[in-house]
Amino acid sequence: MKIRSTTLFVLAALALLALAACAPGTVQTVAPPATVGNPSGAATNAPAVTNAPAATNAPAATTAPTKAPGAAGTAADTLVYDGDLSDLISLDPAVTYEFGGLLAGHNAYETLVQITATDLTTIRPALAEKWEIKDAGANSELTFHLRDAKFSSGNPVTADDVVYSFQRVISLNKSPAYLFTDIGGLKQDSFKATDAKTLVITLPKTASPQGFLSVLTFNVGGVVDSKVVKTHEAAGDFGSGWLLDHSAGSGPYIIDHWQKEVEVLLKANPNASTKPATPNVLIKHVPEAANQQAALEK
Repeated sequence: MKIRSTTLFVLAALALLALAACAPGTVQTVAPPATVGNPSGAATNAPAVTNAPAATNAPAATTAPTKAPGAAGTAADTLVYDGDLSDLISLDPAVTYEFGGLLAGHNAYETLVQITATDLTTIRPALAEKWEIKDAGANSELTFHLRDAKFSSGNPVTADDVVYSFQRVISLNKSPAYLFTDIGGLKQDSFKATDAKTLVITLPKTASPQGFLSVLTFNVGGVVDSKVVKTHEAAGDFGSGWLLDHSAGSGPYIIDHWQKEVEVLLKANPNASTKPATPNVLIKHVPEAANQQAALEK
């Protein structure tokens, strides 16, 4: 399986959600399109991959919803999205590799770079406002310069947060970790924060810098708030147990709750750089296509 085919699998649905979130707030019920992919984080030109690992099993969400199922807000401020969430195992960006996790996760976490729904071939700035690629002899060096951004907690996004986020991907070694270790050839010491706003990633010459930029647009490149996540670490899990059904990102939304095989509720992040026009997005588990169509027509 190629990274392109894996990540483009969720593109249209994420594009639909992102575009709807920027539209005037109205209640809508949307069934996923037949061909889907990922505008805010899909890898578009990374090297081919064979025998990609299967999605990692994780425990079911245990946090009870803060509201009754479906109680996201008023009719004027909630987008309702119907889809099959049976594959959703976690909302942790270092774990998610399946459709359901990517759908919610890409709206809660930002990546260093991104692609957009209108141009799937150009890598664009996201948390990194600019970057350079340098030949360093035996290696390649990618230097990223971060823009000013805040996490939902209000903490500033720093290069140390990026280092922590990427190192925990390798330490957890879940389904998407191979994108860093096998495709990027990265290790724990491949990441260095030279100051609060500058990050250097050292790639072996066996890895393509341009290909790895595409990898960084994927959910595995989501940057977490290290200060918040560290307070929830337990038994060496790097906070993954807490991030199972919480979020600590800088994206346009935060995870309000996840009720397994019922719904995920996203609420607008008050500290996001770009405020979404739709304050709430309710992603409902409706696996049957006929029921999705009936809800859409209603």
